[in-house]
Amino acid sequence: MVEVTFTVSQRVRRIAAHDPSQLSMAEYARQLFWSSGVDIPDNYDQLIQEITLDFVELPPGRRRSCRCSFRRSSSSCSIR
Repeated sequence: MVEVTFTVSQRVRRIAAHDPSQLSMAEYARQLFWSSGVDIPDNYDQLIQEITLDFVELPPGRRRSCRCSFRRSSSSCSIR
């Protein structure tokens, strides 16, 4: 398999990745990590929700720290 990646100008063809703030967290991750040519499961959004502890959107130049604790029965995460 060969995957080719290229930039699509908004003037040529509009794609979802041109407006990342309009995408759900799951669709943003899909656009960022996998190409549209990859077959993902039908329940992809549900799987992402099940494995994501928390997420936060940050403007450019900002930072946040995350403290997580994991136990066999549960997990928790706090973002500061």
